[in-house]
Amino acid sequence: MAFLFVDFPDAPANEDAELLYRALVPFSQSWFDQVSYRRMRLSVTPVYRWFRMPRASTNYNFARGLTFDLHKQYISDAATAADAAVDFAQFDGVYILASKDAAVPFSPTWVPNPGQGIRVDGVELRHVITLGADTRLAIPTYRWHVIPHETGHLMGLPDLYLFTGSDVHAPAGAWDNMGLITAGAHFTAWQKRKLGWLDATQFLCATAPSMTVELAPLESSAGVRGVAVQTSPTRALVAEVRRRTGQDAGLCDEGLLVYSVDSSVASGSGPLVVQRAVAGGSDAARISQCGPPYNATFHLEGGKPGTFRDPATGVSFEILGQQAGGPMNLRVTNPLPIRFFPAITSVIAAGAFGASQTVTPGGWIEVFGRNFGSVSRAWDGPDFDGPRAPISLDGIRVTVGGFPAYVGYVSPSQINVQIPDEVALGTAPVIVTNGGAVTGAFDVTVRSRAPGLLAPPSFASAGRQYVAALFPDQTFVGPPGLVPGASFRRAAPEDNLVLYGVGFGPTSPPTPAGRVVAQSGALPDIVVRVGGVVASVRFAGSVPGYVGLYQFNIVVPPGISGDVQLTMTVAGQAVPQTLWLALR
Repeated sequence: MAFLFVDFPDAPANEDAELLYRALVPFSQSWFDQVSYRRMRLSVTPVYRWFRMPRASTNYNFARGLTFDLHKQYISDAATAADAAVDFAQFDGVYILASKDAAVPFSPTWVPNPGQGIRVDGVELRHVITLGADTRLAIPTYRWHVIPHETGHLMGLPDLYLFTGSDVHAPAGAWDNMGLITAGAHFTAWQKRKLGWLDATQFLCATAPSMTVELAPLESSAGVRGVAVQTSPTRALVAEVRRRTGQDAGLCDEGLLVYSVDSSVASGSGPLVVQRAVAGGSDAARISQCGPPYNATFHLEGGKPGTFRDPATGVSFEILGQQAGGPMNLRVTNPLPIRFFPAITSVIAAGAFGASQTVTPGGWIEVFGRNFGSVSRAWDGPDFDGPRAPISLDGIRVTVGGFPAYVGYVSPSQINVQIPDEVALGTAPVIVTNGGAVTGAFDVTVRSRAPGLLAPPSFASAGRQYVAALFPDQTFVGPPGLVPGASFRRAAPEDNLVLYGVGFGPTSPPTPAGRVVAQSGALPDIVVRVGGVVASVRFAGSVPGYVGLYQFNIVVPPGISGDVQLTMTVAGQAVPQTLWLALR
């Protein structure tokens, strides 16, 4: 990392750049060396001179509402000012420290998406920390702790304080330097595992109903430093031992720390929440130093509880023994191991209708995974509320884009649902719930249409996928014997055939999702070609008595024979399947 110093026409530098650097960076380097167990080295190259920015510091709007574009302009101006003296191609990123009297009150990190960075010296500059007045606060340790916190963001760690509210440090306090940084504490074991500073032998995942483990203090360089129990696809409970020593010397408490983590919660909204052994706490000085959860740990002494139990899941961490200032022996109880929780592995449009990777409002999808439930059944008459289809079968629900879907079939490993009309185009998350068990989100791509014709995999032979076309007498069109036990014969010119489809989009009049169709709605702009010849379409639209099903009545055109391809477009959009029709 390069380290640059910038001043402004309205805030010229009046400090020694080298003295500033030595008051901030060496302490930060030592911090990373210790908390990473020497698995990370913060390498910084300072340029001991002040580079003059072309604009007044107030022009960048840090104090009143910094935007992405203004932040980018600030960094671009700094890079331009320093470019003659610095080869940015030699560094992974840059620290930029503003002069003392500049209107830069805080120190945000800038990590744009690829392609949105700044081109300089033939590279894209995308990892930048702009340091401001908070590096000069009256609290000595606070000053340099800004650098470990903001560098944590460069490595992908979230903010553990709240962006809004009156009690912003309530979730994590000072137990992690990505929260309240005054104490300068370690990153939690969970964060260290993500960074690779703890490996799988040093941070355990409890999957058995019960296990015992000796937890070494987080400051220790050997032993197990953390144990986690996954309680849902996105949430886990974690236990670690914290002692007031080394970089944790500024903590207000010590003992067994338990916290929840949730990967679905955004930075600044509480992705890590400390589970307090002692509720409340009114010591203003300790709250100022360590935040509201300053006395959160579990212990066998001092009147504190020695067991944490999560009432929602029954997961517990019980202290069996402890050594003064050292490790703790712990019993971990996990009544419902994660292997019993539901999980989505894939989502496709209806498999017998082409299994498209894109979906559409009103279309059908098949959700595959595990542990969805214990029964296998399709919806039936009693599941309907008049013409309205059910949004739950035996307690199993599915949402698409946040809206309840209509559940047509459930089993332990597959759920079929119709997508509600309200789902917006773009990317939408699919989530399955069964009682209190919730899957993680599985994103699907939603388009205005995702048409597919009925063509079951069993209707394939010799590399050809035949469409499921029916004669009026309900005999299938196809080579005789295509599917054992079913009647097939080849079609001839002028024969009337019926095809079925899903995902073809709006009809006139509309046929809302989740309703049994009472009156056919017509599909406009349907073009069918058989062997390249346009076929007459007698009807195209929704099917009364069904939910989300389309029917197409066509006439085989004259002058063609043998196995030929059948294609269809709706409003100019082609059905993406490659389908065959068997003719005489």
